[in-house]
Amino acid sequence: MCQYTIQDRLLVRGHTSPSNERSQSTPPQTQASIEPRLERTTGGQTEPSDWTIQTTSARREQRPEPAALDTIRDVVSHPSEQAGNGPSVALTSEQRGAWLKGLSHRANGLLAHYARRLDHPMKAAYTDSMYCQDTITQHEGILRQTFCNRKHCLVCARNHTIRWLYEYGEELRSWTDARFITLTIPNMYGIDLDNSLNLMSKVIKDINRSINKRRKRNGQSKFKALKKLEITFNREENNFHPHYHIVIEDASEAEYIINAWLKAFPKAKRQSQDSIIADERSIVEMAKYAVKSGGYVDKKFREIPIEALHTIYVAVHGRKVMSPLGFKKRKYVRETEKACPTKRKDENVTWTWVQSVMDWVDLLTGEALTGFVSEAREGRTKVRDILSVT
Repeated sequence: MCQYTIQDRLLVRGHTSPSNERSQSTPPQTQASIEPRLERTTGGQTEPSDWTIQTTSARREQRPEPAALDTIRDVVSHPSEQAGNGPSVALTSEQRGAWLKGLSHRANGLLAHYARRLDHPMKAAYTDSMYCQDTITQHEGILRQTFCNRKHCLVCARNHTIRWLYEYGEELRSWTDARFITLTIPNMYGIDLDNSLNLMSKVIKDINRSINKRRKRNGQSKFKALKKLEITFNREENNFHPHYHIVIEDASEAEYIINAWLKAFPKAKRQSQDSIIADERSIVEMAKYAVKSGGYVDKKFREIPIEALHTIYVAVHGRKVMSPLGFKKRKYVRETEKACPTKRKDENVTWTWVQSVMDWVDLLTGEALTGFVSEAREGRTKVRDILSVT
């Protein structure tokens, strides 16, 4: 059996990578990016490969994988700060941003490489996300930055989580009799994913329309709910699991919604659907990312194969992940400027992302903006054990 691996190399932008230059290192203080090289190992011989399953570092048990952003706690804490991950390494908000940027740069670099080999249209979007927030401009004590605003960008996914909490959190907390519902359908292969998502969306619209007609006849107020699409990947069966998380204002409608869903999807199991009392944890669940980059297997984090992750991102591309029903969201203005946290507040500086440094760097002086790697090294947890970057 062939075993596929990835060996990531940090290469200077615009430079080629001859296969015989494996020992070449990245020049200091130079903008770098990930250029993945795919190989297939068969009987001790190495051959080029068209696709990949996991990284070389993921195969090394002594180097744990970084945790995926899965809850609001992950938005405000780094894996090294969470219980069970060794000594605490206190990170600032800017350092957590650097950690996210590094993970996103690496993941989208691999996705872009995979899409280029397939000649898929998403290759441009992945490349765009790879360089999201690549440059931060400092002027008169203010940091200015731009974002790609794409679903497969971890930097923007964090921004989406914060935005969703602001837009919907106040409304959801005002519902005194709310229920948190999970609606699922049987797992499927990637070729069926797009059609299934279309059908799921249509069924939800029909259920919402039916409830509002009945409530209008009975003189009741308009039905209010917030629905969220989420897709997970089953590594053992190599298939996908799309499902909806829905918070509804009126708990009395929960049973009707589940029954209508099962009627539309006869193969779905009743025990797979869920309805519980909505609380603060429900709001956190709704703000989670629609696509997770991996999951835990035997208490060890395992990344989703690149080809599976690509399939999910293609399926959700152009779709609304979060949608309110019967109410309007609060207007949210994303902040693209913030006060400079560094000592050089009165200077005009251009901070450029350098992947090998895992930070934004002033290329004129070599100074790092957040000091993320330096701070991580001060703890007993080594930075190479925190980040899956070679």
